[in-house]
Amino acid sequence: MALLTLVAATSFACMNPTHYDGDEIRCANKASAMKLFSIDAPRLPGDCRTGRACVPGNPIAARDYLRELTHNKKVSCTSLDPNRTGSRDVRCAADGIDLSCAMVASGFALEREHPLSCDKLAVPKPTTKLTAEARDFAQLSPTLRLWVPIFLLAVNIITYFAFVADKNRARSGLNRIADIHLLTLVFFGGGIGALVAQQRHEHMRTEQPFATQFAILIGLQFGTIIGLTGMLLWPLAAK
Repeated sequence: MALLTLVAATSFACMNPTHYDGDEIRCANKASAMKLFSIDAPRLPGDCRTGRACVPGNPIAARDYLRELTHNKKVSCTSLDPNRTGSRDVRCAADGIDLSCAMVASGFALEREHPLSCDKLAVPKPTTKLTAEARDFAQLSPTLRLWVPIFLLAVNIITYFAFVADKNRARSGLNRIADIHLLTLVFFGGGIGALVAQQRHEHMRTEQPFATQFAILIGLQFGTIIGLTGMLLWPLAAK
């Protein structure tokens, strides 16, 4: 019972964890940074003291991988006996994955003198900055994921009817809708509506310089769509 009380007293939730390097963790609810139990990761440039045999490897990749392990995860830590491991040592887990074990299993850190006693661990694959951004994009709030398609649908409907209105004005000899207004609608995502209107009503397809400006905007939009699709599918292909 006394042991359970001691563990509870030294265990804590790590809020908003950040990492300076591949074996350090700082919690927003704690005053100072702490070292992950019994591992050493590569030092950042200038941090390896003269005469010390520092861990070889890429320190940036090690830090970024540790960030991935704790990103949007529930992180819990236990402070360890300072007489045995050092005053800042903690054993932490992110959604049940022991961070020290994961860093060693991934090859981004080496085990120190204290045995980790890790079970066989399925370690997440490291991702590149590109796939990390894709992950963040895919984790948009449900409200935002709802309103983005609604906005795109609305702007394409408005763009379609703006092109139709401009066509009718041209037939009636009335003042036309300015090219800049049509292009602005296209810029904000109305490219599909504009293309449909052009094809159905044969309007503004060859007029210059509008046609060139329109083609550039459409090309940029399709390029963006392809890029975002690649970002989202890349992590799946890498598995």
